[in-house]
Amino acid sequence: ASGLPESICGGLTVASTLGLIHGLQRGRGFYKLPQTSQKMAFLRKNYIMGTLSALGLALCGLPLASQLVPSKVGRAGILALASASLTSCLSFQFYQIPGMAMAKFSRNTAIFLALLDGVGYFGCGPIYAGIGQIVSRMQSYGWPLAFTLLSLLCAVSGKVMMRTIEPLLPQTEG
Repeated sequence: ASGLPESICGGLTVASTLGLIHGLQRGRGFYKLPQTSQKMAFLRKNYIMGTLSALGLALCGLPLASQLVPSKVGRAGILALASASLTSCLSFQFYQIPGMAMAKFSRNTAIFLALLDGVGYFGCGPIYAGIGQIVSRMQSYGWPLAFTLLSLLCAVSGKVMMRTIEPLLPQTEG
């Protein structure tokens, strides 16, 4: 979909790994924030940037992208930045929020984690199946549509999370 050779696209997975590491490192600052409002702003920014990054990936997959950025190296760089940004923004939520929620279930952590894992698997299965169908059936517009839907999912889940997360945040306010 990006018009880039597979030899370049395969190497772009490194950007996601680096984004994951960056997100986890940046997430350390979350626990140093003294006020709940600052923690909420941190999470809000992550969801907004994640949504925009997924939209950036969708735009890179459009045939128009190769006309706007004719350089393959330039397009690969944009894809790498968008991929790294997406994984950086979402890695904190993926690795840290379950732990925050688990603290509320101190005597039942194993049950809570099993439930969380089951709900995640149950929710991801249909999403992966749907994305597979979209990509295989929509030719050159499959990946852009898939990433557009991913950005919508990120925005909606971020909105829901922002309404429900505050009681789970570590309290450090005096």
